[in-house]
Amino acid sequence: MNVRPVTPTLGAEVQGLDLTATLSDDTAAELRALLARHQVLFFRSQPLDAPTQLALARAFGEPMPDPHPKFGCVAELPAVSLIVNDADNPPDINVWHTDTTYRDPPAGTCVLHCVQTPPDGGGNTLWSSMYAAWEALSPGMRTLLEPLTAWHQLPLDGYPPELIATVIDKPIVARHPVVRWVEEAGRPALFVNRVYTHHIEGLSRIESRAILAALFEIAESPDRSVRFAWNAGDTAIWDNRCTQHFAVADYQGARRVMHRVAVTGEPVVAYRGQDRRGAPA
Repeated sequence: MNVRPVTPTLGAEVQGLDLTATLSDDTAAELRALLARHQVLFFRSQPLDAPTQLALARAFGEPMPDPHPKFGCVAELPAVSLIVNDADNPPDINVWHTDTTYRDPPAGTCVLHCVQTPPDGGGNTLWSSMYAAWEALSPGMRTLLEPLTAWHQLPLDGYPPELIATVIDKPIVARHPVVRWVEEAGRPALFVNRVYTHHIEGLSRIESRAILAALFEIAESPDRSVRFAWNAGDTAIWDNRCTQHFAVADYQGARRVMHRVAVTGEPVVAYRGQDRRGAPA
């Protein structure tokens, strides 16, 4: 494999690997190591059918059987989400977020394959590094955030997640540490996002809103992001534990079709200064 970093912070384009072929154990392990290092990997011009994409995702773990209630799926493959935006389904996805954080555990890795792009261009995706977002915080803010936990939920206007968790037996509410530890990378990552993080536990509403607003601004900075312009047949694999992404909705009325597989991640481990002590708490 030939690996070309796209930015100093995150993102690498990988050449010389046939994603349509069955991956050996060594190749799968190398891919996982590359993903831990670069956070998002890009592959050009490899038209994957849905079963092949699903097989590729299994190199990173077990795919979620019902990855998102909003999207449909490819026929007879419920783990492969069908994401279609056109005149009948206008894109409303231009918000920074981390996938499925309303679940416990949330997705660990996501594999997104481009089936069709808008004819006049557009529909790019951006990713931002939550390692870099954490490192951009002041020492005082890091100390404040380390012990905190936040509620995440699939948006249901007007209902707090504590109430929803007691009356609805569905995976739409979860509690996660505000800062998570990613063992493979040996790094802490900020773990809140604008779509699913509802509030920080133990703080007043005003305090929670103010802190989250500041964290969102830091997380979404272009200084910590990479942008990818899609062509049909391209694939992106990202580490959902340490990134957020943003789908640019600049193709109103045109058609964009993507297939996505979300792989179940491990339970979120709170960061408690592990990198300073050399071992998890």
